[in-house]
Amino acid sequence: MSPSSAGAPTRPESPAPASPPGRALRALRLGVAGSVVIFAMVNPWFSWPCPLRTVLHVPCPTCGMTRATLCLCALDFAGAARLHPLVFLTLPALAWAIALESYGYVQYARWGGATRHRGVSRALSALLVLLLALWIARFFGALGGPAPI
Repeated sequence: MSPSSAGAPTRPESPAPASPPGRALRALRLGVAGSVVIFAMVNPWFSWPCPLRTVLHVPCPTCGMTRATLCLCALDFAGAARLHPLVFLTLPALAWAIALESYGYVQYARWGGATRHRGVSRALSALLVLLLALWIARFFGALGGPAPI
């Protein structure tokens, strides 16, 4: 009887890396998509309403994050902290998760790589708890009150 037939759990095989031309094409697609997102963020004519703000007329847990990011790009750290104090944690965590996802997509042609890393899942879960706690605290007037909408 072999060890794998004895009922022991087996590890799923990771897929073989993609061919270099396939990786280059996927990297190009990611670069174009990222450029479109950055272009949309820096142009004031492109905006969309927050669904929570539109329906319930209250700011969402990440309300002010985009404006805080733009303040960081202009090196206005005080303005960024005023708009959303967790921008200094959220952006690096988001960049880390996006980098892992992008690597998995370019290398193995599939999404979901970041969710397989225990540290990423824990960090993003902790960040979600912090975002919700800050959101509730700001409703009670802490840290300048709710984000200006």
